[in-house]
Amino acid sequence: MRRKIELVDGMARKEICRILGITGPALSMALSFKRNSPLAQKARTMALERGGFLMEEKPMSRTVRILNAKGETERTIEG
Repeated sequence: MRRKIELVDGMARKEICRILGITGPALSMALSFKRNSPLAQKARTMALERGGFLMEEKPMSRTVRILNAKGETERTIEG
């Protein structure tokens, strides 16, 4: 499951970078949870306070049907 914080407001992104003394790419890495330092945690908290929202990507469940020779379902496998 992948998580990221969406913050589309460019001014808010610049403000977070200025306050924390980090670059834009460092903020991007923090918001995509690729870094987990105390500074990255502060950046994520500030982004949520300034209108960002947390997105989680969950894998889709998949159902496979096993058919017999007549095309009828014999059994179903959840995966």
